[in-house]
Amino acid sequence: MLEKFQPVPPDPILGLGQLFAADTRDGKIDLGVGVFKDAAGNTPIMSAVKRAELVLHNSQTTKTYKGLAGDEAFRDSMRALVLGDAVPANRVATIQTPGGTGAIRQLYEAVKKINDEATLWLSDPTWPSHIGIARHMGLKMRGYSYFDGTASTVDFGAMMDDLAAVRPQDVVMLHGCCHNPTGANLSISPIRGLATVLMPTLPGCGRWRHGCPKC
Repeated sequence: MLEKFQPVPPDPILGLGQLFAADTRDGKIDLGVGVFKDAAGNTPIMSAVKRAELVLHNSQTTKTYKGLAGDEAFRDSMRALVLGDAVPANRVATIQTPGGTGAIRQLYEAVKKINDEATLWLSDPTWPSHIGIARHMGLKMRGYSYFDGTASTVDFGAMMDDLAAVRPQDVVMLHGCCHNPTGANLSISPIRGLATVLMPTLPGCGRWRHGCPKC
């Protein structure tokens, strides 16, 4: 039975951390995962985090189970933090997941349930787990250009050319700032241009392409 579990190829992104750890040279600098480290290479717990944990420890009154969607107060706070009043609260659905990869799996599940014929568009490159989970779930996938390795920046022209083939009800995964594995992020102007391709009109206005200030 267990012979069906075969070793997977080394992760080309996270595997850099293993190479870094194995490197015995002095003066090396870890430019991999973007987490703070002190001079000794350790990731300390910030004093503000320790104080916040203490507040939670002293104020919590129960260890009972949360609802299936997670802690409601946490979800409401995250919605307010991310979206503010840009979208009415009753138009937003939130769910608490065990980390970012857990969120990706839940989103894929939603895509498959809503329309299993939809194509999932992933940037080149993206995190290998995004591809692996989608392949495991049988989702249709296509890649779109993202990184120009020569210029070390986003190849926005190639990205727009590829995404012009996105069909209605397809799903495009875009990396947030500081999340994508390349370190190159879209600025506000390219994001607006991208919206003209993915959202040519908005309900109730239809003037996105013409720079409607309400949009």
